[in-house]
Amino acid sequence: MKANIQSMEPSTAQRTIRKEDLGIIYGEYTLGRVMSMIDVDMVFDVGANIGQYGLLMRHHMGYRGPLISFEPIPRAVAQLKTLSSQDPSWQVKECALDDRRGRAAFNVMAGDQFSSLLAPSKQFEGRFFGQHTIREVIEVDVIALDDAVSEVPPFSRGLLKLDTQGNELRILRGAAQALRHFPAIQLEVGFQPLYEGAAGFDEAVQTLNDLGYALCALFPNNYGHFPYLLEMDAIFLRRELYPAFP
Repeated sequence: MKANIQSMEPSTAQRTIRKEDLGIIYGEYTLGRVMSMIDVDMVFDVGANIGQYGLLMRHHMGYRGPLISFEPIPRAVAQLKTLSSQDPSWQVKECALDDRRGRAAFNVMAGDQFSSLLAPSKQFEGRFFGQHTIREVIEVDVIALDDAVSEVPPFSRGLLKLDTQGNELRILRGAAQALRHFPAIQLEVGFQPLYEGAAGFDEAVQTLNDLGYALCALFPNNYGHFPYLLEMDAIFLRRELYPAFP
């Protein structure tokens, strides 16, 4: 689930911080530390929706380097292109990421932040005030992460953000070459089965461990579901980087 775009004022110091936002603020602080430590030279914003993460990068993180947003829903892409039109370092690609290149059916939900290549689970279908309901199914372009990396200028210190509503591990497992370009990965991890076939927290941690990453941080990405723990954002770092950090 995406962060609330209306909460993204230009500076944390100028914000009125509500208690329920403390976890989100901690996540932004931790992400900033990670980006500074590895000196990020590329951000892949996969599952960009209408640009919440891009605004986070520009307004909160102070990141001005190359930023590529991947989003398959046409009306969200139109908003992204408007948002990024005056920013030459911010590109928008109209596609979803998966473990292959081709075309695929994409489930657009009533709340389009819930949209996914996966179908909503029976347990949670229609929940969240009806937002977790399929409104329409569209055909979209899909590419593998290896393809996406091969189509941009070279980089070596990338931050990969995955917010693909349950499809994150399939993207990672299909990235035989690309992951060496990303010392840091931020992705949603699920504690409840919101989508059919989506991995849970334990499987996500094990998969990233097998790919050479260690869990660095966990933090909330929304505040609207207490006391239910549905999802959190996680940051993973390449394991070989840890000895270099003080």
